[in-house]
Amino acid sequence: MDATGLQLPPAWTSVRELAEHVWHVNDEELVTIPYVIHLTNELAREDFQSGCIWQEFVDELELIVHSPLDQFEIIPLIPMKIGNLYFSFTNPSLFMLLTLSLVLLLVYFVTKKMKKKK
Repeated sequence: MDATGLQLPPAWTSVRELAEHVWHVNDEELVTIPYVIHLTNELAREDFQSGCIWQEFVDELELIVHSPLDQFEIIPLIPMKIGNLYFSFTNPSLFMLLTLSLVLLLVYFVTKKMKKKK
């Protein structure tokens, strides 16, 4: 914004604050992809100088809007990389190992008592 010489109103010090106060962009239920497309179209219709502020605004919106696929991201607890082979220890693998160890302990104790009875 400084390079273009354009200034925001003194009430807002950044484009993010402008977005939060004017268009209520901090409300997550309001910020959807169609809403961002609508705002981009509205800003494109306006006749502003050079449009650099509005490009920065759209860039800020892209940081706020999250993809619906983010909820399915696999985040490794312990990332392990050996050469070109990549292992990831995640929550499901932790619970699988925990369940397997409990089942093996159960089998061990049940068969141990059966051997003593004979």
